[in-house]
Amino acid sequence: NQGDTRNMGLFHTNAITLKQMDKTEGRILGAAVFPTISLINHSCAPNVAWSFNQGRNEAEVRVIREISEGEEILACYTDPLLQRAEREKILKSKYNFVCDCQVCSLSDESLAENE
Repeated sequence: NQGDTRNMGLFHTNAITLKQMDKTEGRILGAAVFPTISLINHSCAPNVAWSFNQGRNEAEVRVIREISEGEEILACYTDPLLQRAEREKILKSKYNFVCDCQVCSLSDESLAENE
């Protein structure tokens, strides 16, 4: 039915992958939509990262670099260590957008230095 298809599309594009963090590696637990966390926009140069705390059964958003007053809170929807072409492929197929963040907007020469 169309309603189910629409709801699945909304879930697919707004769900956050839940990872249980264990030092530097995360184990994928599933996915969920959260009223506020799911509103965080994407950047390949994020200032926050999210994880899931199984003990408290809640998602956590943690600052990973200084956030200036008025700066948008941004998370990376992919692995930020992937090459730009791979990040673009994932973002286009899963979220249906092309990233134009400060990293993806770098010239080819600057991007090569960054990656």
